Amino acid sequence: YVLLRDATSIGTLQRLQALPWSFELIRFAPAAGDTSVTVQGAVSNAQDRPLPAFRLTMEFLNRACELVSQTVVEVPQIDPNGSQTVDVTGRGRGIAAYRYKTN
Repeated sequence: YVLLRDATSIGTLQRLQALPWSFELIRFAPAAGDTSVTVQGAVSNAQDRPLPAFRLTMEFLNRACELVSQTVVEVPQIDPNGSQTVDVTGRGRGIAAYRYKTN
């Protein structure tokens, strides 16, 4: 991107690298009967200092991108270059996707 002088992409990559944490999806598993879904993921700290504990809200959406349910997860402090697994169950009919945000 530098050689192509793509300032927009470079700016986006720099902002992503500066984020204090990242979320990596491990598994998105709908349960039989279409009434719940389990999300397993990992919150990673790529910084050289500890990441303080925080709250993460997982929102579960249907195919029309409408909110079905949400769950607040307490993420403990994460050591430098460490990660913490997160297991969350969303309850409700028709869950097809998820999104997350900090509180």
